[in-house]
This record gives sequence, structure tokens and C-alpha cells, in this order.
Amino acid sequence: MPARKPWWTAPKGEAHKRISGVVQRLANAAAPRWQTWIRYEEIYQDRYWETPALATTHRQRRLTINRARVLIETYTSKLLRARVLPMVVVKDGDTALTFRARDTNLFLEGAFDDLDVYGQDPLWCTDLACKGTYFAHMYASDGQPVVERVDPFEILLDDTDWQYGDGRAIFRQRVFDRDVLIEMFPDAEEQILSAEGIPSDSPLVRNRGTNDLDQVLVTFAWHRRSGPDAKDGRYSVVLSNVTLEDTEEWDEDDLPFAWGWRIRPERGMWGHPLMADLATPQETLDKWTRRIDESMRLMAVPRVFVRKGAKVNIRKLDNEVGSILEVDNPQTDVVAFNMDGISSQAFQYLQSIEQEMQTLARTSLLSTQGQVPAGVKSGVAMRIMEETDSEGLREPMRYRDRFFVRIAKILTRIFDQLDGFSTMARAKGQKGRMLDYHDVKLAEGTYRWAVTPTSFKARSAAARVEQAQELVAQGLLPPDRVANFVDIPDLESETNLITAQYDAIRMRIDKILQDGDAEAAIPSSMLNLAMLRKMVGDAYARAEADGADQDRLELLTQLATEADRLQNPMPAAPPAGPAPMPGPASPDMGGGAPPMMPPGMPPGGGLPPMPGAAPPGGMPS
Repeated sequence: MPARKPWWTAPKGEAHKRISGVVQRLANAAAPRWQTWIRYEEIYQDRYWETPALATTHRQRRLTINRARVLIETYTSKLLRARVLPMVVVKDGDTALTFRARDTNLFLEGAFDDLDVYGQDPLWCTDLACKGTYFAHMYASDGQPVVERVDPFEILLDDTDWQYGDGRAIFRQRVFDRDVLIEMFPDAEEQILSAEGIPSDSPLVRNRGTNDLDQVLVTFAWHRRSGPDAKDGRYSVVLSNVTLEDTEEWDEDDLPFAWGWRIRPERGMWGHPLMADLATPQETLDKWTRRIDESMRLMAVPRVFVRKGAKVNIRKLDNEVGSILEVDNPQTDVVAFNMDGISSQAFQYLQSIEQEMQTLARTSLLSTQGQVPAGVKSGVAMRIMEETDSEGLREPMRYRDRFFVRIAKILTRIFDQLDGFSTMARAKGQKGRMLDYHDVKLAEGTYRWAVTPTSFKARSAAARVEQAQELVAQGLLPPDRVANFVDIPDLESETNLITAQYDAIRMRIDKILQDGDAEAAIPSSMLNLAMLRKMVGDAYARAEADGADQDRLELLTQLATEADRLQNPMPAAPPAGPAPMPGPASPDMGGGAPPMMPPGMPPGGGLPPMPGAAPPGGMPS
């Protein structure tokens, strides 16, 4: 059988003819996986989805105890606890490059907030737990960057192409209202109107009984080029009967997606979801819980034995809770009788299922309940408990780090292609300022990507306080930086005052090193001069090692010198006393030699004759 021609080699404007067939084959291969995901969603969301495989009158799902959902929410909350922030790192760079890298990181932090990256994080974590793999799509729309969470049901790919987790072609299917699509592609209005609706077997639309919208399924297709000089890159947007957009020789070397796993598969793209381990125990738990409920309803109710022929009005003894049973030989006329509703082994079995689910989710019962062990009050103990409880998250957290770094990498390329993208950035202790990417962009090869260390600081305030005390004792944290390290939101107004001196001095040093601001080299006597002197000395050593300009080093020296002058002012000269009287020392004063007269002074202490003045006795005749 001859090989099919790749869709990216189709003639211009005819990509839909090949893509439609490829997408149909990939959808058929993905159908079993989709059905499994739907089952997981039904358990997690505690409802039935309406699909072609289920009748429209199927009852809504109601689990008696949804332990799987509680465990997944606990699992994902641990992942969300550490917010991942990508950053650029420069090493052995000059001071200007260091400050530019800092501004780049501030820009990225502001951009992630503006583009709602962290707002979509809970959905990515849910995808991780219920599907095993999660996706983000980055693109530009109307001159603005977009970061969009992608439903894994929308992704189609060839498992052979992606057997190593990084293939060359990928498809995304999205549902659009027909009118919206016509507004986007007005030249193809006739073909859009005649295109078929969403296929009945598509998993992207459920509860069809309430869906009366006129919608179509659009396929976006990418094939990245095979090498720097290859011409086989392509990007196409198609319906089954028309190519809406077609970019031949698409020259991007990376697909515009970021993805991650809970546990990376040894082969292929689709990871192992947590729900795959919890679904069957949850269904067993639900079955046995219902059985216990029914047994307790039928059996564990109060009953009364009454002797036949006893002079007891049975009708008066009857009620809604208890039952009256007539017997031949009770010991007395009336005997209370309570039967066990179900064997205690059933409850033990139920408990063993819950414990097994806790083990599979790698969460403790206390963390599921949001509690700490009784008597654990030490911050160190709480920190150790948190670290131990997070041991099972190391692999998914590693992939989360790479996921967010990839988002940042693709965004920087989009920022570079746009005319400009600005965001509000604010360093701690400084006023907010607008930063544009083109003003903070770093040249290729001058930096590497990393993520901020989010696991070092303890989560609880008490543990952070003890952690700060340990670092101070070890000499790794200056005492005046404890308030910054602890960072307790409830005390923010107070800590802002405590750290104000540090922030103000840091701002002066930054102005000198970054802008060469001469006014910043004139300190104020209201600053903590001892702190300023030490911080300037440290900044000078760092700047000199980084090769800072000599004029900025001189400004730092001036700042330190002025701080020393304000801190240790020169003592003022004592006020001058009355001049001593001329002449010999008075005997009453102890006598002694007469004071030395300056040259030209006559004996007796009189003033020398003024030039031109007549000598005593008159002028000679």
C-alpha cells in the first residue's frame, strides 16, 4: 500500500482535503482514550455527560461519598501552593546586563499577571489529575499576546510522531459559532454556511439536548520545519470543505504549545492521570456505601418482640421507627430486639478502600482534612511535615517548572514580533513603572532560563519565623532582613515600615549603578547611615567584580564618604579667649620671664613707630 502524501505538501488552499482525512483517523484512534476521560470527568464532577453512547434520559450521577474528588483537590492544592515564575539568569555579566535581566524578570512577572497565566493554573492542575497531560496555547490576536488553556480533548496528534514527547505536527480542534467564523473569514462565507455541523461523536460538546446553537468544528494544524533551511513548515486553518487560512513555509522552529505531565509516559504523549488509580476504588467505595446504606435502612431499626396473647395493645406500641413482631415464646410479654444492620467486616473493608485511595494519591488523611497533628506546634516540625507530605509531587512539579518556562520562551518570541507590549512592573520597595519588552529585551546567548526557588521558604508563618532565626544564627541572613524574609501579609503595613530603610538605600544604590544618578550619591541624615555604609560597601565590591563603569564606582565611593561624614562629623574648634596683656609677668601671678615679643616690637610692649611718624622729641632740626 503506497504511503499517503503528508498534508503539509498539499497545494496552496487545498490543505483541508488531506487534513480532514488525517483528523478523522486520529479521532478514531483517540476515541477509547476520550471515553476513559469522560468516565473520569463524570466521577470528578459527580455527573453524567450526555454522549452518543448514553441515553438522553440517563440519570445524573450522585456519589454517596466522592472521596476521589477530595483527594484530587488536595493533590492539586499542593501543586498550586508553589507559584512557578520563570526568570532569566545572567552570569559573569556586567552591571548593566544584571539590571536589564532584573527588569526582564519584572516584565515577565507583570506579563504573566496581565495574561491571566496563574488564573488558568487550577484548570491545568485538574487536567493533570484527570487526563495526565495538560496544554497551553500561545499566540497573538489583534496585536496582543494570548495564553490559553487547551482542553486535552481538543488536541489530536500521531502517537508515532510523538513517541518521544516532542513531535513535528499537531492539531487543535475548536468549536465556533458559524456567525463568529464568518466574521473572522468573510471571504469564505459561502463555504462556512454550507459546512457540516459538529460531528455527533465529537467529545467537545456534551448535553446536546440543551444545545441549539449553530456551531462548526474548526481544525488548526501546524507542522514545524525539519531544519533551519527546510521549506516544509506549514500552518493551516480548515473546515472539512474549505481552507480558511494557509501559511506555507511557516518558519517557526517550535510549535506554539507548552505541555506537561503528571507522570511522563515512557513512550508517547499521554501521561498517567491520578484518576486512573482512583476511579475503580471510588466506584467500589460507592457500591459498598450504597449497600451499607440499604442494609442499615432495612435491618438496623428498633424492633419489639410481643408474646402472642399478651394483653398489649399492639397498635399503640407501633410507630414509624420501630416494628412489632409477634412471637410464641419471649421471656416476657414485651422484649426489645435490635439486629446489627451489617457485619463489621463491611465497615473494615470500606475503611481499607479509603486508606488505599489515600496511598495512591500520596496524601495523608490530615492534609486531606486540612489539619495538623495534635501537639505539632513547632515551625520546624510543620516544615518537615510539609516536605514529607510533598515527596510524591517531585515529578509533576519538575514538569510544571518546564511547562511555565516554555510558556515564557514562546511569549518572548511573540513579544518580539509585536510592535510593543507593556506591563506594570514593581520591584519590592520601589514604585510601579511601565516596562516595554523592547526596552528590557536581552540578546540571545546572554542569559539562560530558570525558575524561582519556591520550595525553600516554609508555608506557615510560624515555620518561616523559625527558619529566619536559623538563617540568622548561621550568618546566611542579616538580622535587618528578617522582616522581608518572613513576609507575613497580616503585618504588611508594619513590615513596610521596618524594611523602609533597606528599601530606600537599595533604591539609591540601584539609581547609581543603573542610571548614574549623581543626586542619589548625596545621602540624607534621616537614613540609617550604618546600614547604608555596609550596603554600599557590598554593592561596590559586587559592581567592581562585574566590571561596572568607573564613574559609577566613584559615585558609590562618594555616597559612602558622605555617609561617613554625616555619621562621624569633625569636632568644632574651641572659641578664642581674650588676648594676654603685654609686659612682664606680674609677681602676683608667679613671676617668670617676660613673654617673647615679636620682632620689631620696642621694649615695654609699645607699638612700633608708624612709617612717616615723627620720632619722640620732634624732628631733628
